Amino acid sequence: MTLGGGCVIDPGELIASSRKLLDGKPSEADMRRAVSAAYCALFHHRSMHFSAILIRPAPTAFTRAWLPVYRYPDHGPAKQRCMETAKHGFPVAFVRYALIFADLQQRRIDADYNPVLAVTQQDAEAAISTSEQTMALFDAERPDHQRAFVLFLCLRPKSR
Repeated sequence: MTLGGGCVIDPGELIASSRKLLDGKPSEADMRRAVSAAYCALFHHRSMHFSAILIRPAPTAFTRAWLPVYRYPDHGPAKQRCMETAKHGFPVAFVRYALIFADLQQRRIDADYNPVLAVTQQDAEAAISTSEQTMALFDAERPDHQRAFVLFLCLRPKSR
């Protein structure tokens, strides 16, 4: 999808890119980047759904309004919201999604910022497969449930 001379980040392309990093004999940096890209695919998948809920039609029609909406979901509060999913009555598939999201986020943080962590090719392959399966799990759910779940994850509760 083209947007103002650039492209919307496609989660499927991030998955494909992370797999390419593992071709041949990947370096430690390649394996770390693959783990990071696997999480980013899941993050952008959620951001795409969030922005599609709030602004339609395609972002090219409302680029200035769409971009801040797409960028609104934040990595920081995401983990906390994920950990609260089970107590809000979401279907098991979404609770599983939330736990996996939080886990992949931590793996991404470790891969990007922990210089003594040894990331193996198996670790990277597992992160990629997990991300891809989690997006498929989400996509298999009812659209109205998807919307409720994405809004829950992305909107910050009002502080009182």
